[in-house]
Amino acid sequence: MKNKGFTLIELVGTLVILSLMLLIITPAISNSLKKGVQDADKQTQGSIIMAAKNYFSDNKDKDCVNLSDLQSEGYIDDVVNPSDGTHITGVVVKNGTEYEFKKDDRCPR
Repeated sequence: MKNKGFTLIELVGTLVILSLMLLIITPAISNSLKKGVQDADKQTQGSIIMAAKNYFSDNKDKDCVNLSDLQSEGYIDDVVNPSDGTHITGVVVKNGTEYEFKKDDRCPR
C-alpha cells in the first residue's frame, strides 16, 4: 500500500521557504506604508498652502492666516492628519512669494 501525504522533510522545507519569503517581504511592505503616509502628509500640507494662496489673493492686506479661519471662510474643509487621524491646526505665513505652514496657532507679529 502506498502512503499518500507529505514527509516531515517536505513540510519543514515548505515552512522554511515561507518564512524566508516573509522575512524579505515584510520590510518592503512596511517601508511602502510609511512612504504612503509621508506622501499623504505632504499632499495635505500642499492643500493647506493652496487654500491659503487663494485666501491671500482675496485678502491682499493679510500676510498670515489661521487654519481655522480658512475653514470658517470656506477655503478648505476640516483637515485631518493622515498619519494619526487628528485634526490639524496651525497658520500659513506669506513671506513675499513663499508660503510656510507652521503648527503654531498664532500668527507671528
